[in-house]
Amino acid sequence: MAVTDGAGGLIYLFDDGTNMWLSKVDAAGNLGSYVTVAPEVNKPESFHLSAFPNPFNPTTTIRYTLPENGRVTVTIYDQLGRRVNQLVSAKQNAGEYTAQWNGRDDTGRQLASGLYFCQVSGGGFSKSIKLVLLK
Repeated sequence: MAVTDGAGGLIYLFDDGTNMWLSKVDAAGNLGSYVTVAPEVNKPESFHLSAFPNPFNPTTTIRYTLPENGRVTVTIYDQLGRRVNQLVSAKQNAGEYTAQWNGRDDTGRQLASGLYFCQVSGGGFSKSIKLVLLK
């Protein structure tokens, strides 16, 4: 994108999808210096975990925020502490995320109504919440 500078030159905005630069080209076609423009990043200040709806049937959406980059796991456990499903296991940047759970285990088998626990761990943080599956 280019706009005139009012003196016969142009000011260009270059965007590669990650960074942006502003640069001026004068009337003679000489490229001037450029300025890097860093995009504003909304970095959460704290770790947060919630689920809606809860109780749920057939699915619930798990929302979590990460205040820093890191490896993240979102895991569902039954009342006895056995892992029944791992929804996320990936490196993620600081920010807001969602994961959906459909009340099924890792093999796709529908689980019984009852109390389950969702644990999100990553970036030095860990938090668990209760989930109630109703049929």
